[in-house]
Amino acid sequence: MTFSAELDRVRELFDAEDYPAAVDALEALLPKLAKTFGEDHEDVLHARVVLAQAYNSVGEPERALELARGVLSDIERHLGADHPLCARAQMVIGRGMDLLDRPEQAEEWYRRAAGEDPVAMVDLGLHRYRAGDREEAAAWWLRAARAGDDSAMGYLGHLYRREGNTGRAEAWYRRGAVRGNADAMNGLGLLLFTTGETEEAEAWFFRAADRGNVSAMVNLGLLHRHVGQWDEAERWFRRAAGKGDADALINLGLLRQQAGDLDEAERWYREAAGKGDADAMVNLALLLAEGRPAEAESWLRRAAEAGHPDAWDHLEHLAERPDL
Repeated sequence: MTFSAELDRVRELFDAEDYPAAVDALEALLPKLAKTFGEDHEDVLHARVVLAQAYNSVGEPERALELARGVLSDIERHLGADHPLCARAQMVIGRGMDLLDRPEQAEEWYRRAAGEDPVAMVDLGLHRYRAGDREEAAAWWLRAARAGDDSAMGYLGHLYRREGNTGRAEAWYRRGAVRGNADAMNGLGLLLFTTGETEEAEAWFFRAADRGNVSAMVNLGLLHRHVGQWDEAERWFRRAAGKGDADALINLGLLRQQAGDLDEAERWYREAAGKGDADAMVNLALLLAEGRPAEAESWLRRAAEAGHPDAWDHLEHLAERPDL
């Protein structure tokens, strides 16, 4: 396989959000790139930044920070402090700080990176949004969107939809969607579905799902269930469940329970509950209450500890049953 083909494979893995496989591929590719082009070659430095980003994506921020700091120093030394790769390395450091719950340090690195880099602008906008600063978040996303970043367009759509400004939300979703952003496509589909435009909503969900967007797969399942197309709904839920999505697992459980297949419903609920989903814990407990009340109680207590609003009420009802 050529270097170009191997790099294309890495991009495909990132697009599919298969970050562990992307890490493995990059770790195998980097020594070959360095041997061929030299440690200080721009492509090698770029690959090191991408690997650091992948470490963040698999939940290893310490490795990401160690690699990103080292490569940032090498980029500044060999390519110059104003090279665009500097901003990417700084952004990776910011994300690592976020993952380590160091918000002030994360913001410092995001601001360093956000001067000219649209991706860093998006990350800084997310950071400010989580901090409750909607106005600054919108300002950074707007800058990134004007620079052509389609993910920023999707975030602006989400922002305006949550504020009830559906006109502006739809406009930004459409701008991101026509540029190929799957999250914007999914957001546009949701907006259209809530306004009754089911046919166009389905088309955007399908386009997003075709790009691997798991939320869009779940939404296609919900849409088909809404119109009574149970087999098609189950097909999409199964596709999303194959990606580990808890909402899809729960909806599969509901479908199988409604069909009278309680053993399979239990299996899907258990899988979702095992991922920590409180709704799945409650559904599983209610399914088990008739024959296995002790286990049902255990799941309800776990759901209550996880903050499920109805778990304590179900526990009280379970305790009041005369047959227990």
